Amino acid sequence: MAAFNHPHVRTAPVVIVCCARIHSHVSGTGRRSFTGDLAAAIQTMVLTAADLGLHSSWIYGFREPDVRRVAGVPDDVPVVALLCLGFQDGLAELAERRPREEVIAWDRWSARAKIAP
Repeated sequence: MAAFNHPHVRTAPVVIVCCARIHSHVSGTGRRSFTGDLAAAIQTMVLTAADLGLHSSWIYGFREPDVRRVAGVPDDVPVVALLCLGFQDGLAELAERRPREEVIAWDRWSARAKIAP
């Protein structure tokens, strides 16, 4: 339930809890850099998994306190994402995605691109 019963979290043989150590580095915008650093690391894991024939699912929807408790993550370490890994036949099927025309706008915002309810 920590990930709202997401089918990939339930069925993946591997779920990586992606955490960040907050440090003092701040980018030129004044923001801490750990979210960008971690996103790059997760994307590298996704690409490497694909090279190995594995499927992956990057999950942002979860209850951080519950994930923290299950994985034993200390309170001062943010849980940023979950990464599910497995072979395609071992991961649950997801609901059909919305058509590209509804979610992608090229060049300018389009009235066809709708925000999910």
